[in-house]
Amino acid sequence: MKTFHVPQYFPSLKEAVRIGDLLNQRQIIVSTKEDPLKIALAAGRHNVEQTITPHPASFDSTDERYTDDVHQDLNLVHINYSVNIIGMGRSNTVIVGGLFVEGEDVVDVVAVSKLTICESMYNGVFGCSGASIHLEDVLIDECQGNGVLFLETSHNKMIDCEVSNNGNHGIWLLDSNLRIEGSNTKIHRNGENFDGKFID
Repeated sequence: MKTFHVPQYFPSLKEAVRIGDLLNQRQIIVSTKEDPLKIALAAGRHNVEQTITPHPASFDSTDERYTDDVHQDLNLVHINYSVNIIGMGRSNTVIVGGLFVEGEDVVDVVAVSKLTICESMYNGVFGCSGASIHLEDVLIDECQGNGVLFLETSHNKMIDCEVSNNGNHGIWLLDSNLRIEGSNTKIHRNGENFDGKFID
């Protein structure tokens, strides 16, 4: 089993994701949706360092759905391959920052479970033109942008998650689909600063 433990063996989630990507590219490990790399986050607050975030691979400067915001100094973890990120419960494991997910459509799945994502300077979870995203037992709270933004992604899933207190929409779908399940799912107290198809 391929498991990276943070912070026992890697100082941060961002570093674990980066090393996993490097090893996957060199085929030292092979992380697929059927057999993904697992990143186990210990209890505590995992602060995401602010860095320049790349534009999505599909970036088109004439497309109004893209803005220069995603190219700023933001606290996002960039993920572009299949991986499972697992915490020790919403109240125990907290990512202070957001996830920016690309990857390859149909081929890659990014799964996140049993943790909180909060205080992102952009969206809590931003899935863009790539991997499917599966969220289970995740709280997304107090992010400056949307709680969840999916742009041109498919086969996304959310089970027993709470999306609350985010600056814009709770969930905003653009040319994407999302299956929401679970009696404990709550989407509430989010802002509504943009037009579009969204779920508060």
